[in-house]
Amino acid sequence: MMKKVMLCVGLAGMWFVALHAQISPKPFTLDVHHALFATSASEGDLEIYYALYPQEWCYRPADSGDSLSSVMMELLIFRESDLVHRDVWKLENRIHSGESEEEASRTTMDKLRLRVPVGTYSALIRATDLNDRSHADSAAIDFAVGEHAEEDVVLSDLLFCREIRGVEENDPTLFVKDSLYVLPNPSRFYTDGDLEVDFYVELSHLLAGVPGNTYAIKYFVTDYNGNTMEAVPIKEETREKETDTYAERDAVSVAELPSGTYFLRFEVLDPSVESVIHSTQGRFFVYNPAVDKQREALAASRKNIYFNLFEHMEDVDIEQEILYIDYLMTIEEKELIKKLDSKEAKKNFLHGFWKVRDPDPSTVENEYRTAYLRLIREANEKFAGMNEGWKSDFGYVYVRYGPADNVIRYPSTARGNAYEVWRYDQIEGGVEFVFVDIYGINRYELVHSTKRGERQNYNYQQLIDRTTGQYTNPALY
Repeated sequence: MMKKVMLCVGLAGMWFVALHAQISPKPFTLDVHHALFATSASEGDLEIYYALYPQEWCYRPADSGDSLSSVMMELLIFRESDLVHRDVWKLENRIHSGESEEEASRTTMDKLRLRVPVGTYSALIRATDLNDRSHADSAAIDFAVGEHAEEDVVLSDLLFCREIRGVEENDPTLFVKDSLYVLPNPSRFYTDGDLEVDFYVELSHLLAGVPGNTYAIKYFVTDYNGNTMEAVPIKEETREKETDTYAERDAVSVAELPSGTYFLRFEVLDPSVESVIHSTQGRFFVYNPAVDKQREALAASRKNIYFNLFEHMEDVDIEQEILYIDYLMTIEEKELIKKLDSKEAKKNFLHGFWKVRDPDPSTVENEYRTAYLRLIREANEKFAGMNEGWKSDFGYVYVRYGPADNVIRYPSTARGNAYEVWRYDQIEGGVEFVFVDIYGINRYELVHSTKRGERQNYNYQQLIDRTTGQYTNPALY
């Protein structure tokens, strides 16, 4: 019988990264998932779902002849670098005499919920077996709760589930949402016999946030590089605006996907102009050995095709591709390429360079190379000017990080040069790149970024101001 000795509620947030840290050879797993739901312009309801597996715990004899296991749970909340919250609670599992561990031990799953104010946070949730403290696991979470206007459409995070259905008499109320029984999947892991990805998402402020009488929803699956997976059909439907909030739930089949990491992307669109009003996405994992075997057989039958790509390349194309990958090469690779003077050596270098960066070696195509060279082509089209587009500062950022989530353009004035601010919301919790047309010839230079490892100049406003060098635009931050 599972007993919760003490339950204290902590918080997580809109964006997170879950890290499993197996610190003992014996399996001990803590799975964590979360979703943030809108409540007001300045706060939201945060739900954390966690699962533990008592068959992995260590048991000791109890006075009654039963076997007892205890796990200490701890939640630490940081706002920036300050510890702002700490909760500790204990879980116990008892195996009665005559019962086997397998019979008595089921997955234990719980939900923590609280209202979260606006802010940027990080959290650590940790589970420790009190009968063997080296037996532990943890999950680290980064999250932010942002402000929004009442007329803005707001989406909750995607909640990945094991099951969504109508409520039955004996269902625990803990997992009831919008008159549905919504059982989370804290691991977000789908495998044989369970390759239907159930999801739940809430839409808010539909009446004021979407023009007209209808809105559209669209959802699809992408791989880690953002490529849409053709094996999972894109779904798009139009809805009548009847209520200000609405809960969407559905399931997508991933039975045709190979094992790997994927993202489910959900969008709300204005059907009159086919533009995306708001979107959210979540990461999940697939283990599908049947499809893996099929793909391995296909790759084995065509194993030379990819190498032949470089074998038949012209000298000029080889040299051009070596130039293109300059943004990706390590210092050691750059030193090595300088020493290669034969076509054959350079072909072998390119083959090895892309092979170690291939996200799915079972396929003939190197998806990473395809995506990277596509960004090169797009940069050449978008930023053609005095140099090849990919060589410009615009092109450098575009090729390295992809299209920006938001671009703010400021025209030149009598006192200031034209400049642009590119915003990437999914990198390091949100980063910016500032480009200035310093010489007024429509050649923008990257002068500052908040991205770690990139060019930083916190006095860059002096390059914008043509007069005193003291102009600061508060819209930048």
